[in-house]
Amino acid sequence: MKRSLLIIMLILSAASAISAVKPLLKNDSIQHWELVFEDEFNGNAVDWKNWSDEYLPGLKHGSYSQPANAEVADGELRLYIRKESVKGSTWTAASIFLNEPIKPYTYVECKMKPSQCTGVNNAFWMANRSKETTTWKNRVEIDMVETRFDTTKNMGNCHIGWHDWKAQPYLLNSKGQADHVAQGKIIYHDFEKYETWGIYFRENDYVIYHNGEPIWDGKTHHIYPKQYYTGTGRFPDWFEKEGKRAYGKWGQDDWNYQSGYCGDNLNVILTAYTWPEKWTPITDDAADKYMAVDYVRLFRPQSVLKKKPEEHFPEVKRAILLKNNYSLARDGNYYFSAVVEKKSDAPLQMAFADSTGVSVFSVGCDIKNQLFVKFGDRTSHTAIAYPATTQKKIYIENNKQYWLVVRVSALNGKGVFDRDAVSMSIFPLDGMPVGDEPYFYPNIDSLGNTSINAGWDINAKNYTDASIRLVQLRGDAVVSDFRAGTNYRSVLPPVWQGPAAVLSGCRMVAPNTPASVNVTLTGKAPWNLKYTVNGVLKELTGIRYKTIEITETAKENLQLKLSEVTDADGTPGFTTGDATVLVLSDKNQRLLPSFDTFIQPEQKEDFSSRLGLEIKGDKLYERQAYISFDITKIPSGKRSFLSLYCTKNEKKLPMKLSLQYVDVPISADLRFVNKPADEKCIEITRMEVPADEKVYVGAELTNEINYLKQLGAKTMNIRIVYVEGEKTNMVSFQQGHGQVGTNPVQLIFTDL
Repeated sequence: MKRSLLIIMLILSAASAISAVKPLLKNDSIQHWELVFEDEFNGNAVDWKNWSDEYLPGLKHGSYSQPANAEVADGELRLYIRKESVKGSTWTAASIFLNEPIKPYTYVECKMKPSQCTGVNNAFWMANRSKETTTWKNRVEIDMVETRFDTTKNMGNCHIGWHDWKAQPYLLNSKGQADHVAQGKIIYHDFEKYETWGIYFRENDYVIYHNGEPIWDGKTHHIYPKQYYTGTGRFPDWFEKEGKRAYGKWGQDDWNYQSGYCGDNLNVILTAYTWPEKWTPITDDAADKYMAVDYVRLFRPQSVLKKKPEEHFPEVKRAILLKNNYSLARDGNYYFSAVVEKKSDAPLQMAFADSTGVSVFSVGCDIKNQLFVKFGDRTSHTAIAYPATTQKKIYIENNKQYWLVVRVSALNGKGVFDRDAVSMSIFPLDGMPVGDEPYFYPNIDSLGNTSINAGWDINAKNYTDASIRLVQLRGDAVVSDFRAGTNYRSVLPPVWQGPAAVLSGCRMVAPNTPASVNVTLTGKAPWNLKYTVNGVLKELTGIRYKTIEITETAKENLQLKLSEVTDADGTPGFTTGDATVLVLSDKNQRLLPSFDTFIQPEQKEDFSSRLGLEIKGDKLYERQAYISFDITKIPSGKRSFLSLYCTKNEKKLPMKLSLQYVDVPISADLRFVNKPADEKCIEITRMEVPADEKVYVGAELTNEINYLKQLGAKTMNIRIVYVEGEKTNMVSFQQGHGQVGTNPVQLIFTDL
């Protein structure tokens, strides 16, 4: 029986009406699950607040994906195949993905029936959508089911498995051609029925299910049993330098590659598109056929979601005798956290020892403000470990409170690819809430880097069966609120345990024009939110979505701040961030750039005379923008805002850009071949471009400009590059130097 549509994006209470909904799992070892998301498709249209259209660059086997082919009717989602010509296609198709990425330790279940025709690929799968790449091949893909009708067997021919497309540039097959790493298996099944497919997505592996039965663990391969861990197997050779860079260790030789899994944020995707072969030809019979989806449900173990720590010590002296024994001789994750406040530059060390006082490992911060983890014969240090070496970060300032969290991953089996691991991170206690646990195991990123820490500041590995029973503290610091637990949530500071609201945005508008800023919410829906606009208190109640927009008509400059948030239980929460709406009028002063341009690969032309600044993420056709301001002309005591006017958004899609300070001169001689090295470009902030044209976007640069002026700098050089969105999309902003238009790039100064 179908139920009414329920959308629950975070933790549900045990008393919830839907707590009885359980995953279809036979011989379930976990038993206690919480339903965290459900879409029963009982409405009359796709809920695009939860789903987005999966744009497939180019034509996929002759079909073009478009959101119009995704319909909801009779209590199910229908992904249609239609014979029509759109942008050079023969057929149109449908593909949608969940906006919310999947967290580790999530079971995803989908009940579906394939299109009742041949030549159509019906898929329930996962891939990264938060960081768009040039093509779909630049990401890790996990296929829970990818099935077509096999005319030779009169059954569904289902592929399940994974593809590490990111590895493709670094691998050579037996023919000397670039190839990719993949594993999987074929399952024949009843093509005419609704069947249930699922995946339990853990942290470094997963299990795929069919009708409640486990059918594959993501690792096994009868020919290449080590390929999951090594990336080798059917590949006789590597590109010597690139292979070392991609799978190299960047000073951390104990980190191994794990394919089929990565620290990417993976999104659930539902797709139906044409894919004919001899055993499954495409015919006109496929026209107006559809893949039917009865429901999509997400569950997480209750043990992962519990908030109560195993142990809590509000006051801490120089040593803590733990009540429990945390053995590294058995499988499991342990978490330890504390609030720390350094009083001087003296090193801070926290040693985790056994019952006799012998250190098992230690973590801390040295006199040069670098973090370290010492574990056996292994010392990982942010001064030498990638990517920490590329970060300009103050980990711990004196006389400021920080949350220090340590994770221990204990492994019973001590195989060639398995070691116990210790990870550490530091967060300002008054900053943005940490939220969900960072991914632990690394993989190759879009630039070919691996051994990245995936959200943790530093990691180290070692073999040991020791137990942790004692914590010893050294250094001139106040340590308090020490917590020990078996999940990340259980050791969060109390201020981060409840709901949270984060306000962000910087908008430039003409007078009397509506402007929107963003609020992101965590906790349990619905929320109530209080905020101020230029000191005037306002309130929103019954908020049901985790991301909302606050829209205000700006007659004058506006400053928005959050004052209070409560969730469904009435629990007060944490608020942070602010937002600005700047009215572009004669009341504000402005400064045009002394120079601005953009660059493009393999282009020798000077683009500084163009009227636009183009930005694109596609590596083949990448655009980067550069802007230079004479900051000696900036008045003192003013707030400074960069204003950009978007004249073109090719695909009407949102994009996120990175604004970076460049410490080398920018001139008309700039080309892609001599552009500043990435390590000389330090990120200042990020800026969101909406899915529209003829709009202003911007960012505040007050602190950065003041800092440069204190150093005696005369110019501020800014690089703007793509970081998130559809890479093949291009946005363009009107240039500022020698401007001929009415909306140039400029710095706006205000007393706001």
